Amino acid sequence: DHLARYRVADLFLDNYPYTAHSTMLDVLWAGCPVVSRMGATMVSRIGGSLLQASGLGEWVSDSAEGYRAQVMTLAQDAAARDAIRVQLEDGREHSALFDPVAYTAGLERLYDALWAHAQSGQPPAPIGPLATD
Repeated sequence: DHLARYRVADLFLDNYPYTAHSTMLDVLWAGCPVVSRMGATMVSRIGGSLLQASGLGEWVSDSAEGYRAQVMTLAQDAAARDAIRVQLEDGREHSALFDPVAYTAGLERLYDALWAHAQSGQPPAPIGPLATD
Protein backbone atom coordinates (compact mmCIF):
# COMPACT_ATOMS: atom_id res chain seq x y z
CA ASP A 1 0.00 0.00 0.00
CA HIS A 2 2.85 2.35 0.85
CA LEU A 3 4.54 2.03 -2.56
CA ALA A 4 1.21 2.02 -4.39
CA ARG A 5 0.64 5.64 -3.35
CA TYR A 6 3.74 6.70 -5.25
CA ARG A 7 2.63 4.83 -8.38
CA VAL A 8 -0.40 7.09 -8.75
CA ALA A 9 1.41 10.36 -8.00
CA ASP A 10 2.26 12.53 -10.99
CA LEU A 11 5.44 13.98 -9.52
CA PHE A 12 7.46 13.86 -6.30
CA LEU A 13 8.96 17.18 -5.23
CA ASP A 14 12.09 16.58 -3.19
CA ASN A 15 12.33 19.00 -0.30
CA TYR A 16 15.26 21.35 0.21
CA PRO A 17 17.63 21.69 2.01
CA TYR A 18 17.07 18.29 3.67
CA THR A 19 16.34 15.90 0.82
CA ALA A 20 14.15 12.79 0.88
CA HIS A 21 16.81 10.10 1.44
CA SER A 22 15.20 6.64 1.85
CA THR A 23 11.77 7.99 0.94
CA MET A 24 13.15 8.85 -2.49
CA LEU A 25 14.34 5.27 -2.92
CA ASP A 26 10.75 4.13 -2.41
CA VAL A 27 9.49 6.79 -4.81
CA LEU A 28 11.99 5.84 -7.51
CA TRP A 29 11.34 2.11 -7.01
CA ALA A 30 7.63 2.78 -7.50
CA GLY A 31 8.39 4.62 -10.75
CA CYS A 32 7.36 8.12 -9.76
CA PRO A 33 9.18 11.04 -11.43
CA VAL A 34 11.23 13.20 -9.04
CA VAL A 35 12.73 16.68 -9.15
CA SER A 36 15.43 17.56 -6.63
CA ARG A 37 17.60 20.51 -5.73
CA MET A 38 21.16 20.03 -4.50
CA GLY A 39 22.95 22.28 -2.07
CA ALA A 40 26.36 22.41 -0.45
CA THR A 41 25.69 20.08 2.49
CA MET A 42 25.65 16.30 2.50
CA VAL A 43 21.96 16.12 3.45
CA SER A 44 21.07 18.45 0.58
CA ARG A 45 22.94 16.32 -1.95
CA ILE A 46 21.51 12.84 -1.30
CA GLY A 47 18.41 13.31 -3.45
CA GLY A 48 20.52 14.49 -6.36
CA SER A 49 22.90 11.59 -5.91
CA LEU A 50 20.01 9.12 -6.00
CA LEU A 51 18.66 10.69 -9.18
CA GLN A 52 22.14 10.57 -10.75
CA ALA A 53 22.46 6.89 -9.81
CA SER A 54 19.07 6.13 -11.32
CA GLY A 55 19.99 7.79 -14.61
CA LEU A 56 17.82 10.85 -14.04
CA GLY A 57 20.49 13.42 -13.28
CA GLU A 58 18.89 15.94 -15.62
CA TRP A 59 16.14 16.41 -13.00
CA VAL A 60 18.56 17.77 -10.39
CA SER A 61 19.01 21.51 -10.06
CA ASP A 62 21.45 23.62 -8.07
CA SER A 63 19.22 26.69 -7.80
CA ALA A 64 15.69 27.60 -6.77
CA GLU A 65 14.99 28.95 -10.26
CA GLY A 66 16.22 25.77 -11.96
CA TYR A 67 14.23 23.62 -9.55
CA ARG A 68 11.05 25.58 -10.24
CA ALA A 69 11.60 25.38 -14.01
CA GLN A 70 12.07 21.60 -13.85
CA VAL A 71 8.97 21.19 -11.69
CA MET A 72 6.91 23.24 -14.14
CA THR A 73 8.29 21.30 -17.11
CA LEU A 74 7.30 17.92 -15.67
CA ALA A 75 4.03 19.17 -14.20
CA GLN A 76 2.92 20.23 -17.67
CA ASP A 77 4.33 17.31 -19.70
CA ALA A 78 2.61 13.97 -19.12
CA ALA A 79 4.66 12.33 -21.91
CA ALA A 80 7.91 13.28 -20.16
CA ARG A 81 6.62 11.86 -16.87
CA ASP A 82 5.60 8.66 -18.65
CA ALA A 83 9.08 8.37 -20.21
CA ILE A 84 10.64 8.73 -16.74
CA ARG A 85 8.33 6.01 -15.41
CA VAL A 86 9.50 3.66 -18.17
CA GLN A 87 13.14 4.54 -17.48
CA LEU A 88 12.67 3.85 -13.78
CA GLU A 89 10.93 0.55 -14.46
CA ASP A 90 13.82 -0.54 -16.69
CA GLY A 91 16.26 0.73 -14.07
CA ARG A 92 14.93 -1.62 -11.44
CA GLU A 93 16.43 -4.41 -13.50
CA HIS A 94 19.66 -2.69 -14.61
CA SER A 95 20.54 0.10 -12.18
CA ALA A 96 23.22 -0.18 -9.53
CA LEU A 97 20.86 1.78 -7.31
CA PHE A 98 18.56 -1.26 -7.07
CA ASP A 99 21.14 -4.04 -7.28
CA PRO A 100 22.46 -4.69 -3.77
CA VAL A 101 24.48 -7.73 -4.86
CA ALA A 102 26.47 -5.75 -7.45
CA TYR A 103 26.80 -2.80 -5.06
CA THR A 104 28.17 -5.05 -2.33
CA ALA A 105 30.64 -6.69 -4.73
CA GLY A 106 31.84 -3.26 -5.86
CA LEU A 107 32.19 -2.09 -2.27
CA GLU A 108 34.21 -5.19 -1.42
CA ARG A 109 36.52 -4.52 -4.39
CA LEU A 110 36.97 -0.97 -3.15
CA TYR A 111 37.82 -2.21 0.36
CA ASP A 112 40.36 -4.63 -1.15
CA ALA A 113 41.94 -1.77 -3.14
CA LEU A 114 42.05 0.46 -0.06
CA TRP A 115 43.66 -2.29 2.01
CA ALA A 116 46.21 -3.07 -0.71
CA HIS A 117 47.07 0.63 -0.96
CA ALA A 118 47.46 0.92 2.81
CA GLN A 119 49.74 -2.11 2.86
CA SER A 120 51.89 -0.70 0.05
CA GLY A 121 53.26 2.06 2.26
CA GLN A 122 52.13 4.76 -0.18
CA PRO A 123 50.60 7.95 1.19
CA PRO A 124 46.80 8.25 1.08
CA ALA A 125 45.48 8.80 -2.45
CA PRO A 126 42.17 8.54 -4.30
CA ILE A 127 41.40 4.96 -5.29
CA GLY A 128 38.55 5.55 -7.74
CA PRO A 129 34.79 5.29 -7.93
CA LEU A 130 32.82 2.43 -6.52
CA ALA A 131 32.60 -0.01 -9.43
CA THR A 132 29.35 -1.97 -9.52
CA ASP A 133 29.77 -3.99 -12.69
